[in-house]
Amino acid sequence: MVLSDLEREMMTTIFWLDHRSRTGAKVLPNKEALLKSDAWTKSGQDDRSLGELLERLHTAGLVVPVGELYRLTDEGTVVAKQSASEEFGELLIVTGKSAAYRAFCQKVYGTSRSHYNMATEQQLGKLIEVLNLGKKDRALDLGCGIGAISEHIAAVTGANVLGVDYAAAAIQVAQERTRGKSTQLSFQVMDMDNLQLPEAGFDAIIAIDTLYFVRDLNSVIAAAKRGLRTGGRMGILFTTHVSPDEPKEKLEPKKTPLAKALISNDLDFHTWDYTEDERGVWERQLQAAEELKPAFESEGNLLIYQLRTGEASTVLEYCRTGRSSRYLYCAYP
Repeated sequence: MVLSDLEREMMTTIFWLDHRSRTGAKVLPNKEALLKSDAWTKSGQDDRSLGELLERLHTAGLVVPVGELYRLTDEGTVVAKQSASEEFGELLIVTGKSAAYRAFCQKVYGTSRSHYNMATEQQLGKLIEVLNLGKKDRALDLGCGIGAISEHIAAVTGANVLGVDYAAAAIQVAQERTRGKSTQLSFQVMDMDNLQLPEAGFDAIIAIDTLYFVRDLNSVIAAAKRGLRTGGRMGILFTTHVSPDEPKEKLEPKKTPLAKALISNDLDFHTWDYTEDERGVWERQLQAAEELKPAFESEGNLLIYQLRTGEASTVLEYCRTGRSSRYLYCAYP
């Protein structure tokens, strides 16, 4: 079946709604949620058309109704993940080429290095400090995107760094940009939901705002643990949000989804609290995006402005109402 852009977008929407519901968010991949999604509202089509679209996807074996919910089949999940990965990879490539986005990063994070997470220079510096990497060490960067932070870590520590990401186009950009610059760097396409790591192959495993996107956090942490050498450690920056009807105790460092996955895998950990630091990141994003809106527009990159301001406005509501927490976790067997 050749899928239309809207069919792919709706499958991706089901994928993310399902993912969020499985990680505790009070959202469900039902018809009501799909009708309210950006993909559908922008399509301008009526309610009946959505039913027809879902029926086509069901007939193709990509989507299956479960009561009032819609779930992706295994084949549908592969298609949706690939589509989401390609879309996000393209966005990372665009931001990496944008002078306006580099200026944006300077205002928000304190560096013109282009990245698309919430890590400030203070947070990244602490991550590097606690991992204590040296020239003989080998590190794995999960969800590296176009590899800017992988490159930075290799340069600062002297360690050998392998960056992996599911977005093949982003990995290609990382390889091309760093070719000939350093023998310490390498990049590879890899699915975090299916980590293929050498047993005890790494002294450190790094994940900076990337573990939100895995289907089973517990199994990913288990796979990462198997990839650690004796004395190895994980450095993970992770934010948790709770809805108004969820208990705020889920924000505590030992009760977040990540903490539960670490504990269930018999990993001890230390944490550093960057909750207030993250709030500042989102506030600066709104301000910087507005200041640079003309620059984004002149580049033809107004979508970057829209995505950054939209996300910042949403997350700031969590931050300002005390329904968000952010920690650096250093975990070890």
